[in-house]
Amino acid sequence: MLGLVRGGQAKAYPVRILNWHEIAIDRIGEESIAIAYYLLCGTRVAFLAHTAGRRLIFGVIGDAEDSIAVRGVQPASS
Repeated sequence: MLGLVRGGQAKAYPVRILNWHEIAIDRIGEESIAIAYYLLCGTRVAFLAHTAGRRLIFGVIGDAEDSIAVRGVQPASS
């Protein structure tokens, strides 16, 4: 289980689900967040899904089982 606390609010994300999806998009309070899970090494990272007032889009390209998964982020189009 991956736990995240921000602004006094707590969220939990099951690793067995992150194994399949690798990225979870959620909200804590008024903030959009993205949780990335790297299956090969077990690293988990949380990001704010916005910067300078712009929403970001997170995604995965490739297959982690073949060690070629690439996580990317780009600004959302207006």
